Amino acid sequence: MAENNKNSKIKSSGELPYEIPVEGSLGLLALGAAGIMEWRKVRNAKMRENKAK
Repeated sequence: MAENNKNSKIKSSGELPYEIPVEGSLGLLALGAAGIMEWRKVRNAKMRENKAK
């Protein structure tokens, strides 16, 4: 089993870990929020459409 320490670059599964910089993590957060907003918009439109029937 691989030893877990801060200097280790290899996980126990043998794959390299993802290193995302702070700017990248903020971008991923914003992209996720935009996706959720669009999903809610579509979901609410479908719900309104079903209520009208």
